[in-house]
Amino acid sequence: MPKEPTLTIRKTSRSKPWCLDVPPKLSDTGKRQRLFFASEARAKIEKGRREHLRVNGGIKVSQLPASEAAAAIKATEILKPYGVDLLQAARFYAATHSETESITFEELAKRYRVSKSAKREKYLRDIDRVLFNFGESLELVLLKRKISSINIAALTSNLVEEAFELLDLTTYDFNLHRRTLNPMFNWAVEKQWIDVNPLKSVPLRETPPREIRVLTNCQVEALIDSCTPQELPFFALAIFAGIRPAEAARLSAKDINLKSGYVCVRHVVSKTSRKRFVEISENLAVLLGKAGDSPDPGLSRRRIERVRKAAVKLLELQGQHQEAKSLREWGHDIMRHTFASNHYAFHCNSDLLIKAMGHTSAQVTHDHYLNALEKKSAVEFWSIGIVESQSIRLVS
Repeated sequence: MPKEPTLTIRKTSRSKPWCLDVPPKLSDTGKRQRLFFASEARAKIEKGRREHLRVNGGIKVSQLPASEAAAAIKATEILKPYGVDLLQAARFYAATHSETESITFEELAKRYRVSKSAKREKYLRDIDRVLFNFGESLELVLLKRKISSINIAALTSNLVEEAFELLDLTTYDFNLHRRTLNPMFNWAVEKQWIDVNPLKSVPLRETPPREIRVLTNCQVEALIDSCTPQELPFFALAIFAGIRPAEAARLSAKDINLKSGYVCVRHVVSKTSRKRFVEISENLAVLLGKAGDSPDPGLSRRRIERVRKAAVKLLELQGQHQEAKSLREWGHDIMRHTFASNHYAFHCNSDLLIKAMGHTSAQVTHDHYLNALEKKSAVEFWSIGIVESQSIRLVS
């Protein structure tokens, strides 16, 4: 009895090290093939797909009626002069006559990625990472069920949940993946490629409330005093205007208009791609004035860290050891939290704060950015940088 041809996976020294050896009887070309993959998981997926096609294809061929077998032979002879096989002809016919387009998750991911090509590089990197991770996991789930590929219209919430389980994500990463994938599936619904978003019944995971940390006035003063004139605009705008670090890096001097009294965060600068105006407070105007006529708000992480460490040393020299210890633990968005909390404590106006923060709802602002501060503390905060004897001028 002849030996059954087998598919084998081996590791090589190539840049894509995992090789799948395909014998002639199982290859697409009728000749031996060597397919290379970046990961063993990818190689296993392709091996499973080919084994699935071989088993199912063999069963179907043995059960084919004589009339259909004869028609297949004749069709193959007709197509031979054109260098096209029967399968290629069938696929072409299906593609040109189908009323609704049938696409896989991989194809959907590619099209969605192209639709977002105008977005910023960091956003696109995040999308790429999520789509790659989920796509790999979904293929492994399908392989486990002996399914070579699946139309996204047949993608169920159970398959999606299995793919998430296989990824074994933290609560934060799970929610990040879901928030990234959800608009893609909604987009597929709009395109009428699927009827229902499979993530509709897969809720976000609950996260424990995180403490909203803010800088004390002593810490703010230490940071401001530790800045050089070139470093001052970044910290002044982050603390007294709530400008995100990434936004500050994209701001230009013309966006900071001391004459009008506003910082313009253009849509190409804003994290949310929505334009907003932030009022320049009196103390912020004074601090920006120290940087000269054309303040540059961009600052590297290394220089941000230099200022923070210098402020810690300054507080220690002043004998404020607890303040120094707390400043060593640099919390996420702590400067933006500080702005929001002091803005609300001083103005007591949610609508004004939401506009300055660039949010679309009060819930986001209150749940993630506000810490309860006393009015007296807020008054002192908005005076930092102002010398009492100095006459404050908003116009430079």
